Amino acid sequence: MSGKLRRVIAETPLYYKEIVINITASFGVAIKENCLALTPLISEADEALYASKREGRNTVCVVENGEYIKLDSSPLVKGK
Repeated sequence: MSGKLRRVIAETPLYYKEIVINITASFGVAIKENCLALTPLISEADEALYASKREGRNTVCVVENGEYIKLDSSPLVKGK
């Protein structure tokens, strides 16, 4: 879902007066596992967002088992 939202945002120009503004978005995704409380889940999503930003604009990273995976192009993003 975050990948689709990212694409829709990138493909939808914003118009201000006579100026066309192109917008991109990066997302961090964490998956709730049985033992994960809300606070650590939010922290993981936040870290995944920073991983997305390190990878460049218009990206989605998901954290899985402590590793960050960049969606849409697969290479692992290193480190917290």
